Formats: sequence, C-alpha cells, structure tokens
Amino acid sequence: MIENMPALPHISENLSPTPVRLRPSDAEVRATLHLILQSQPFRTSRQCQDLLRYIVKHSLHGDDASLRERILGIEVFGRASDYDTSEDPVVRMRAADVRKRLAQFYQAIEPSLKGHPNLETEIVRIELKPGSYRVTFHYEHPVKDDSASKPILVSPPAGESASQDSPVHAAMAALKAPQFLDQDASFPSRLDRPSAPRRPKIYAAIAIAVVLCLLAFGGWKAWMVRPGTLQQRFWAPLTRSGQPVLLYVGSNAVYRFTPEYLARYRQEHGIKHNGPEFFVDLPKGGTLQADDLKPVKDCFVSVADLAAVTQVVSLMKGWDRPYNLRSAADITIGDIRNIPAVLVGGFNDTWALDATNDLPFSFQDGISIRSRADPARSWTNGGRNDLPVTEDFALISRLQHSNTGGPVLTIGGIGSYGTQAAAEFVTSPDRMNDLLKSAPSGWEAKNMQAVLRIKVVGFAPVAVDVVATSYW
Repeated sequence: MIENMPALPHISENLSPTPVRLRPSDAEVRATLHLILQSQPFRTSRQCQDLLRYIVKHSLHGDDASLRERILGIEVFGRASDYDTSEDPVVRMRAADVRKRLAQFYQAIEPSLKGHPNLETEIVRIELKPGSYRVTFHYEHPVKDDSASKPILVSPPAGESASQDSPVHAAMAALKAPQFLDQDASFPSRLDRPSAPRRPKIYAAIAIAVVLCLLAFGGWKAWMVRPGTLQQRFWAPLTRSGQPVLLYVGSNAVYRFTPEYLARYRQEHGIKHNGPEFFVDLPKGGTLQADDLKPVKDCFVSVADLAAVTQVVSLMKGWDRPYNLRSAADITIGDIRNIPAVLVGGFNDTWALDATNDLPFSFQDGISIRSRADPARSWTNGGRNDLPVTEDFALISRLQHSNTGGPVLTIGGIGSYGTQAAAEFVTSPDRMNDLLKSAPSGWEAKNMQAVLRIKVVGFAPVAVDVVATSYW
C-alpha cells in the first residue's frame, strides 16, 4: 500500500476533448524566425533578412498599414518617400526571393525532424503568400493545447544526440537560449514563466570566457585573411568592410522556337520525343517567321560565366567572406548602392558596361575593347559564327569608388572564354603576383584596369597574357 498518495480527481465521462491550437504563440513565432534568419538560405542575403524580420514584426502586431509596397521600400530598403514602385520593383523582387528561401529552409529542416520519430516536434510555418506582404503563422499539424506553450523542439530521445551541424541541433540550441526570444524589444513578450534562480558570478564568468574565445577566434580569422599578399591587397577594397560582397552575373540573350513550331517540326520529321531540347535543322537560305520564335529573358547563363562565378565564390568561401549571389534581372540600383560588388560578364552584363563606360578601357561596338586615350588602339576576338574562336580578350576593372558609391570589380570578356579566363586570373595568387609586382607605388589606393589576351584551344581558355594596364 502506498502512503500519502494524493487522491485522484474524478474524471467525468462527458468532458469535452482537449482544444486544438491552430495558431502558434508569438514566442514560438519569434523563435522560429530566429532559426530561419540564421539558416543557410538566409545567411547570404541581408536584404531578405531585413524584409522578413520587418514583415513578421508588423504581421504579429496586425499592422497592415506598414505592409504596403511603398512603405516597405522606404522603411526596409531606404528608398525616398516619393520613389516610383513601378520603376523600382525591389520590394516585389525581394519578397519573391524570401518566398523561395523560406521554401528552402523548410525543405531542408523537415527531413531531419522526421528522421527522429520520437522527437516531440511541432514545426511552426511562416508563410508569405504571393500577392501579399503579410505573413501567416500556423503549425504543420494542429496540436492539442495540453501545455501552456509547447516548445517547437525539446531534447532528443534518450541515447540519441543530434549532430552539431544538424537543423535539429541548431533549433534545439536556439530555443534553449531565452535571450533569442526577446531580442527585439518591439515584440511584446507573452512568456509567462517563473523566474529561475540566478547565479551572477557563474554567469559572468561564462560570459567573459565566451567573449574572450570569440575575440581570440575573430582575431585569428582576421590574421589568417589579412591583406598581405598582392592578391589579397587587390581584393581588399571589396573584402575589408565585412559587408557581404554582391556577386552578379549577367544573362545571355536567347530566342527559342515556340511550342507550336516544334510540334509541327516533330510531326514533319518523325521525331517522337516531346521535349524542346533538340536542334532544328535550318537549311542555308531557309526562312523563319517571326512568330516561330520567342525571346527568353533573364533565364540563361553561359557555362563559362557560371565557371567564372564559381571561381569567385570559392575565393570568398576560402577567405570566409560573406557574399550574396544575384543574376539577370534579379537586381536593382538599391541592391548595389554603396556596397562592394563583383560584376561578372562583358556585353551580357549591363551593370558592368555602365561601370566601365567612361574608364581608360571599355567595351565598344559589341565586339571589342577600346582605349579611351587612343581610340585606334583596340582588341577584338575576330570570331566568326562559322569558325571556332581561337583568341579572346577580357577586361578587369577594380574601382575604389564607382558610380554606385561602393567598390566594384568587373570581370568580363568579349566572349564567354574571356570572362572565364579573367575570373581564373583574379582568383589565382600566382597570376595576380605577375600582374601587380610591376604596379606603380601606391597602387592599392588607386583605381586600375587590365586588358587580357586569352588563347583558346579546343573550346577552352588555355593561356592568358596581360596586354595593357592603367592606374589612376
């Protein structure tokens, strides 16, 4: 017989079922927001972080007046109060980007959670639906309100431990840190918890140790990437600020046959598969109707340009420098204003063309790089559509202060081979040493340009020479 056992309350058979909570608490929303902003899809975009943080805040407050496109442009992206939203679609573009990154976040985290069937989880979804700037909050599955506030994640089952790099571990760690829940004073806290006993001396010692470790680690990282080599000194204007570097690649002008034309062609030539990825035999002297073609804008990036961007991304990651990748029309003047930017591409990159238009060397006439001081001095790849390219030229321009207000590096060729070779050039310590060892004194603080000649063999750049430079 068990003594002092409290009497069990009478349970009525007519009790109504436990109510179901369909809407997460504000604390759960804020905790989930913190996880999202620290996740890989959002770490590379400060603008997407700022936009999501702002619209979550005002959606929680029910402040629809602050969620209009013009207000978002002014408050989040620093636009003038009279800016034209039709000419500057930054809010619509970043909102679409936020939707994409949210989908990536949930797609990445859900398999990890489902892999722990005994883990008490309830995923809070933050959704930004198309056509709206107000986010909604709901559980992946409705949960019974059997606790004051069910945590999104609790400890894993006995005997299991989450990987230090897993989304589960990151979520658990974040939600076990109360300071993350009330980091924004404008978010009213609704947590009703008894105060835990405080141990000021222990906490102070831990805080000091953590700060010292962070300072030591930060100092070590700074030493590791200090601008000591010529290559690092060349890149210093873009990397020293600590801001994410905008990496932008232009897109190619592409026309495709319409589905109707391809259907007729397949029928006439007995082609059985239905996809559009096959070459149409166009006999010499044949004709096409304008209605048989359609332009495909902002979709295609050449393989060589992609290889060039990959080189720069590898350099940024090797130096542990943040970056933000953009392409085609996914950029506005506000995205590039007063921030470091690397513009990849030649005639397919209008931002690079604008940045170099008035410089000592610039792209001209769609086929050449020309000297401003001596217009008769120019370089062209001489390529013809019926012959393979054996030579290309590229232009590298590093501007301390561009017409956008921030430091800019342009990497572009007349053709795609030139762009690829130029990117390999500026990301190679040895090649940059060859270029800069004869540079004038104080070149680090100067603007500079270099024209490169690229030898192409077998549809690949194989050799690069510097044919002209300018420092000012």
